Amino acid sequence: MPLDPEMTVYNTVTITTGQKISSILCKKHYKNIAIFLPANYTAGYIKFKGSHLPTTGFVPILKGSTGLALVTANLTLSNCVIFDDIELRSLFSVPYIQLEAENTQVEANNIIITIVMTR
Repeated sequence: MPLDPEMTVYNTVTITTGQKISSILCKKHYKNIAIFLPANYTAGYIKFKGSHLPTTGFVPILKGSTGLALVTANLTLSNCVIFDDIELRSLFSVPYIQLEAENTQVEANNIIITIVMTR
């Protein structure tokens, strides 16, 4: 059965060569999120920044129950990242997010990360 385009959205964010912060992802109206890292991603953790505005004011997203930054496991290239319930709840009400790589991306080409979101 084909995917329902109103329920599942594919999007991308880009981390420019020599940078750590991705472009902005609008995820409002979507609860679940999966991140697909490409083969040219420089290994390391990913932290999440969020804002209520589409262009400015990005700050670290913290897990409310612990006050700790929302971070992924130490990732290598070609991984799919999914989240547990606490992490999803941390991301759910944040309409705009950016990914922050632990390491500066050193590949010659920009890093294009695929994001899949569902309601």
